[in-house]
Amino acid sequence: MEISEELIDGLLYASHHFEGQLISPIANGVLSEQSFRYKAADSLGFISIEHAASLRFLIAKAKCNTSAFALFRLQYEALVKALWAFYVASDDQLELIVGELSEERADRNNKELPPISKMLKQLEDKNTPSHHTVLQLIRFKEISWKALNSYVHSGLHLLSEICMDILEN
Repeated sequence: MEISEELIDGLLYASHHFEGQLISPIANGVLSEQSFRYKAADSLGFISIEHAASLRFLIAKAKCNTSAFALFRLQYEALVKALWAFYVASDDQLELIVGELSEERADRNNKELPPISKMLKQLEDKNTPSHHTVLQLIRFKEISWKALNSYVHSGLHLLSEICMDILEN
């Protein structure tokens, strides 16, 4: 299948429309539960949504596909972390995520919170109501993680694409 501008525009429109359907019931609501668990999941979910909007802009308007691919990994991580915070994280881990910002807490956050792969495994083992979504996120990671890392860290996938563009032009 050829990837045309029309196809990309259609996907971007569908993504925006789908996001609106997801957000509209909650966007104007007040978080009824003020626990660290709900604050963490809510905040991380909205970070993921903001990344999605930025991705669409980078692809549709700015034509910055390289930056969009790098941002896509950050969106994925925010979504996984939101699910993990909601279903799995301990109270101490949640406090590290949404507690008061300090250098000590930031250091502990980096050292004590599990990496994304362990968050996914814990979510899979927990068999939450979002289990099907978790399985899709795991499958996506299996297929895409190396390429996304390459875009984030200026690796082979990115440089190969840029070199091909230079040769073609």
